[in-house]
Amino acid sequence: MMKANHTTQQQLSANPAFKDLKEKFLEEGWLIKTDIQNRLEFKSPTSDYDIFEFIIEPTEIHVTVPLKNSKYQYFTKFADYFSACEFAEMHLLELKNA
Repeated sequence: MMKANHTTQQQLSANPAFKDLKEKFLEEGWLIKTDIQNRLEFKSPTSDYDIFEFIIEPTEIHVTVPLKNSKYQYFTKFADYFSACEFAEMHLLELKNA
């Protein structure tokens, strides 16, 4: 019973706008590196270079995604959560199919 409660708590996000995105990353086996109100980071379980990072500023969301088959990251900004999440999901799918 304690384990089920822990799993439920792990899936709750410090920032509710990222709840669905967080569930997708967890379903794909990614690890949560940071989960606070203004920052969310996911790390690949198989690579120290594959990290998705979201930094929430008052007027924009900074998103960093890993580049396929590389140790480099791509950085961009969005004005809304929806666009940031869609962009990240697209890159997560691309990495999965690599």
